[in-house]
Amino acid sequence: MITLYRPIAIMALLGIMAVIGWGQPVVAAPQIVQTPGFSSAPIGGDLLEYTEPLSSTAAQMCSRTTVALTRTAADVLAIGAACTATDRCFLRFQSESQAVAAGTTTVTFSTAGALDDGRVFVYAKRVSATSYTIYVGHDLPTATLTCAGTPGCTVVAGITGFPPDVLPIGTWTITNGAVIAGTGVAYNGAATCWVDMLTLTNKTAGAITVTAADVRGTPIDFLTAVSVAANTSYVIALPGGLKFENGLTLVASADDSINVKIRAIKAR
Repeated sequence: MITLYRPIAIMALLGIMAVIGWGQPVVAAPQIVQTPGFSSAPIGGDLLEYTEPLSSTAAQMCSRTTVALTRTAADVLAIGAACTATDRCFLRFQSESQAVAAGTTTVTFSTAGALDDGRVFVYAKRVSATSYTIYVGHDLPTATLTCAGTPGCTVVAGITGFPPDVLPIGTWTITNGAVIAGTGVAYNGAATCWVDMLTLTNKTAGAITVTAADVRGTPIDFLTAVSVAANTSYVIALPGGLKFENGLTLVASADDSINVKIRAIKAR
């Protein structure tokens, strides 16, 4: 008799549970996405993977761009003034790093007036596997913006923020048609990052030294003039990611002698 009534008891229990739970909202657990291989890196950080040649001037490794945007006069902005043939600037897109041509692009504001209040947005967009375009976007009603120099740029009106799928370089505030000193926001600045892989490849016939440090007020050395033998690759693996406060800089003892491949997470 017990065996005969067991299915009925189970059905009754399920019915009671259904009544108790009826009408209760179902709340999905929040999704947590951790970048693989970076157990100590922040969730949702910006993944950096690229390869570049090093120079004898310290290069910032943990930013999407090393192109500076500077004010040189009340009506002039300079893009990439520090870029040279050996100390290259880079635009680090998601799939490839591209060098910015040596030279300076100047953005000149003319016919600007009292109505011209707003911001200028400078950004880059990848055109192909080997080329890019730098844009200067703005929403100033009367000002005329012109570009000159190298690598040049394209002016776009009606821009009030960075468009999607572009690489920001910087912004600047415009008041009464003038570029206001001290209001620039650079996207080439140092940023804390977690590095889990560095590959240093010496492509020359002689030994080259490499020095690495973080970018805090008093930098902490990570590598101090480590010698990389001729035609040799050194791989530095840091499982879980090693944190570099304010970013990581690398410098080689000679220009264009060492290629570095980096994999890191930049804090957003």
